[in-house]
Amino acid sequence: MEKLDQLRQYQDLFAKIELFRSEIDKRNQKVSEFEEKVAQMLAERAPHEERMEQGRGLARKFEADIADLESKIAKTQDQLSSATQASEYSGLRGQIEKYEADKSALEENLLTIFSKIEEIEGGLSDLDQRLGNARDEYQELKSRVMEENSDFEKEIGQMEAPLREARETVDEELLEIFDRLQPSLGSKILVSAAGGTCGGCHVSLAPQLMERIRQQKEVICCNFCGRVLQC
Repeated sequence: MEKLDQLRQYQDLFAKIELFRSEIDKRNQKVSEFEEKVAQMLAERAPHEERMEQGRGLARKFEADIADLESKIAKTQDQLSSATQASEYSGLRGQIEKYEADKSALEENLLTIFSKIEEIEGGLSDLDQRLGNARDEYQELKSRVMEENSDFEKEIGQMEAPLREARETVDEELLEIFDRLQPSLGSKILVSAAGGTCGGCHVSLAPQLMERIRQQKEVICCNFCGRVLQC
């Protein structure tokens, strides 16, 4: 039946364009997923930077406290050198010991903070290296996808005019069936009934229906999925 052949020509062109558009969407999805990966790595960096700044701020405070204690120790030692009474000497000596103990504790804490900062810096360095590699991969992927998508777009552009021309030749009844079913079933609307089954949903077809299909005198649709059947 000629009008079925016309529908098949239109269907084949439509399917090719849909395939190219699907490939474009797949590649764009890959780029989007990689963008999300890079964004996650950037988000992962932020709390590390915050912890490092907190550590540096605490280190500066401890360094200031240590400097203050050193000043107090020096001043108290000056007082100690001019002490004239045993009680005064003993009190100043005890004060110096307390300052030195506080200073020692602060220095230990400062070393711990420096160690933590070094650990965070190492983690950030590793993260920055991975981030740099990811950005390079992203740019390479994006460039490749843009080139491939451009080729697909050219193919689609070359087929759009033939598609419009083929659509104009399709029987109105068949075109209505195609437009109605395509959004849910895809572009495979005209299918083979070879072997006594629908080429779309694979439901068995009654012998009487198969005979009507072979006669090619009317448009026959699958009673289950609605696709157009052809021997």
